[in-house]
Amino acid sequence: MKVILAINSLHGGGAERVMAWLAGRLCAAGHTVTLITFEGPDTDAYRCPQSVERVHIGRYRYFNSSRISAFVNLMRWGHGLRRSIRSAQADVVLSFVDGMNVYCLFSLLGVRVPIVVAERTDPSHSLMSMNKKRARPFLYRFKANAVVFQTDLVASKFKALWSLNRVVTIPNAVQADILDQFNDNPQNIVLAVGRLDFQKGQDILLKAWEKIGRLKDGWTLRLVGDGVAREVYEVMISEMGISDSVVLAGATNNVALEYERASIFVLPSRVEGFPNVLLEAMSAGKAVIASNIPDACREVVTNGVDGILYDGESVDELVSALEILLGSPSLRANLAFKAKRVNSRFSEDAVYEKWESCLFDASHK
Repeated sequence: MKVILAINSLHGGGAERVMAWLAGRLCAAGHTVTLITFEGPDTDAYRCPQSVERVHIGRYRYFNSSRISAFVNLMRWGHGLRRSIRSAQADVVLSFVDGMNVYCLFSLLGVRVPIVVAERTDPSHSLMSMNKKRARPFLYRFKANAVVFQTDLVASKFKALWSLNRVVTIPNAVQADILDQFNDNPQNIVLAVGRLDFQKGQDILLKAWEKIGRLKDGWTLRLVGDGVAREVYEVMISEMGISDSVVLAGATNNVALEYERASIFVLPSRVEGFPNVLLEAMSAGKAVIASNIPDACREVVTNGVDGILYDGESVDELVSALEILLGSPSLRANLAFKAKRVNSRFSEDAVYEKWESCLFDASHK
């Protein structure tokens, strides 16, 4: 197949990592792949094989009026997408992330090429503009050959809500390359990985850490990632008086090293699609605590069996979960052992087969 992949950038994040991985797997299977992005390769955090053709449409341009900016960029990007997709003579187009999905579907109106769009979180939590939110259900219903969601719960919800013709559930895979150089060396570290912002819930984790008391003596809370909330968290840590036991480690290119040194992994997110970092931590054999997000963590973690789930907005429940694991090495070991089962449930081969089958089916309709 000739496959076009479209995403804003490969700048960083779960969706971008999956897109780069999928481009590599498609190439390895003998397919011809073109990757279209708004941002150029100079911003890439993830690398694609050299056999992937890159097309860079251009960054967002700002004008005096936000409405003028939005209109001009819609026209410019729409024209660029339409021209690039038509010239590539693709068998199928796969678009990732809600904003790019809308741009692709809009630009391909009147063009007879199959297109699959992938939502990477519950669309209820989308940060798109109101106009894009209004347009999305109609474009998905009448132009998309298939809409991919990451969980069955979200897929069934929006199939009914938006009257979609075809939905497909494809979770993220445990990506083996992340842990290729993994050497387990657990220390007294509680780890959280993710960009620093409100959605990721590090503020809840910091509040819980402050309340734990003496049980955390000798332990370090390590937050890996960067983002807009870094300065806010720096102030919180200082005012709470927990600077001696909390590290804001910043972003890293070697997340495997972080996993191998951690004993406990926490995912305190308020919103998630299908969390890569949770899969990675479980694959690495870490005792995990995760917020009880219905459409994400519940499909990965079985509470009390291979991890602990807590009410995502409850600081007290997170305190309780942390105290249980901090105080029980045997429970940590038991949860960590069972967590490794994600390697078979979400293997790269199984997930790739779902993507390839979805694209093949779309291209033959």
